[in-house]
Amino acid sequence: MRLLIVSGVLAVSAAVAAAGCSSSSSGGTAGNSSSSGGTSSSGTASSSGTASSSGSASSSGSASSSGSASSSGGTSSGGDGGALPTITITDPTAGATVQVTKTASGEVDVAVSFTTTNFTLKAPGACGSVSKTCGHVHLYVDNDTCTPTGAPYNNDGQASPINAIMSNCPNSDVIDGPHTVRLELHADDHSAITDATGATISSSVQFTAAGD
Repeated sequence: MRLLIVSGVLAVSAAVAAAGCSSSSSGGTAGNSSSSGGTSSSGTASSSGTASSSGSASSSGSASSSGSASSSGGTSSGGDGGALPTITITDPTAGATVQVTKTASGEVDVAVSFTTTNFTLKAPGACGSVSKTCGHVHLYVDNDTCTPTGAPYNNDGQASPINAIMSNCPNSDVIDGPHTVRLELHADDHSAITDATGATISSSVQFTAAGD
């Protein structure tokens, strides 16, 4: 009798234990499936749509606002059109000794070469209007010392070189020696072309004449 009771108790205990295991294991499975819901929580990856917020990178289109650099086109407004003209004697060079030339008529000359910038060389009256960018050149030797009586300058011209007429100097019998030649820019009406200070735009050089 006691053996039957003990056997019954053990059978019930085994049944209870078996039921407890199956329920806990199914619970674990369910727990696992619910934990797999964590995978769905990886939907936070969709929150990485914040990466789309990196569309703020498109806001880097503000870089296109650097197109304001094109406003530096204002620099072009400071073009050469507004620059003053210049003239520079290229020959003779400073301190050089220059052999004079003599024409059949007895004229004694020294050729003076030059360059200009921002200036159109034309014969007097050929520019069509008075401006700072068109005209011709007046040449002087030793200031007005070698300018013929009644003349405004020693010589003039609209192309390089222009002859300095040394025989126009008062003591033309002694042309050999140091001299200073000056070239000036003048407008269509012979008025001097000046810089911002009002000074005549010019170039000068000292040389020594020889061979007379």
